[in-house]
Amino acid sequence: MVSTCVLLLNAGHEATVNTTGNGWWALFRHPDQLAALRADPALLPRAIEELMRYDTPLQLFERWVLDDIEIDGTPIPRGSEVALLFGSANHDPARFPDPDRLDLTRVDNPHLSFGAGIHYCLGAPLARLELATVFGELLRQAPGLRLVSEPRWKPGFVIRGLRELLVEC
Repeated sequence: MVSTCVLLLNAGHEATVNTTGNGWWALFRHPDQLAALRADPALLPRAIEELMRYDTPLQLFERWVLDDIEIDGTPIPRGSEVALLFGSANHDPARFPDPDRLDLTRVDNPHLSFGAGIHYCLGAPLARLELATVFGELLRQAPGLRLVSEPRWKPGFVIRGLRELLVEC
């Protein structure tokens, strides 16, 4: 029960909070993209996907290998621990044209921010709804929102997020 509560808190809360902060930070650093989103709120669903791809809050996830496998000529024995680097995968030039560019109109966006396969995030639909709501409402209710100072980051390398993002209207 405790493990489930910890999972729900970390996955359901931390990821959404950090995607919100990371997303606004990305938008403030790309004023052309923020202006496009302010001019056309219909971009919001694609923008949410791109903001999650561009600076995903979960950078690393670990898994244990259940069977001996080989990947690209490298044997990985059963019982090995592997680290999946979502932030890196989401910037793979083989999957994303111009991967280091924030493009809120990106159409083909198979990011891994919610994982994949049997480990795909159960809360992905709720997270998308929460993110669309928070970004949509801030765009609507605070159209002049602007950055006051550089953000401060939380320590750590698994979950990437801001400690604070100071803004004003």
